[in-house]
Amino acid sequence: MVDTIKNHLVLSFSQQQGDRHGRSQIRRFCANSDGSLYELGLVWLEGDKGGTMSLARPVLLFDSSKDAGPNGRLRYYHKGFVAPDSKSNWANLYVTFQIADAGHNGGWLGTRLVDEWNNSRNPPGIAWFQGDIAFAYRACDDGNPANDNHLLIGYHGLGIRDEPTGDFDEIGFIDKIGLSRSIHEFAIKDAIGFLPGY
Repeated sequence: MVDTIKNHLVLSFSQQQGDRHGRSQIRRFCANSDGSLYELGLVWLEGDKGGTMSLARPVLLFDSSKDAGPNGRLRYYHKGFVAPDSKSNWANLYVTFQIADAGHNGGWLGTRLVDEWNNSRNPPGIAWFQGDIAFAYRACDDGNPANDNHLLIGYHGLGIRDEPTGDFDEIGFIDKIGLSRSIHEFAIKDAIGFLPGY
């Protein structure tokens, strides 16, 4: 991947750091006048004591938009760490990205890409799409293998939307749209005992 502001080649690696396997790092390279490359240095994601780890192929993007600041921002999408001797190879999906505060985890912030219930045996597919990020992953459901291998696609991978964020008005939705549209039928049966008058 190329940092288009500094004109650096940026590569991501996983390497053992002390007793921790699969620690994620970024290495920057610059070109000499003869075209050969020299390394500018390496940075551990989330700093020397950070927890970003993966043995799967990550996707590294460079954000040069005005929202990313004058130096741009690296975004590192990856599957969580799975020990080589593990009986399962699924994990959550994460994004770790640069922030302006270098005093916080070496200038990095990590979060799940979706939530703790969305797992995959593969790293996510990531691409710039209409000024935001689209992502896709192959779902894994170890509790019910019949639900494995569904392709799930999401938008707004930057986590930013142009409309205000607010709480969902469940009561208003039930009143205007109806209970049958607001909750799946199986969930209604479970919830009915908690509704007043039932």
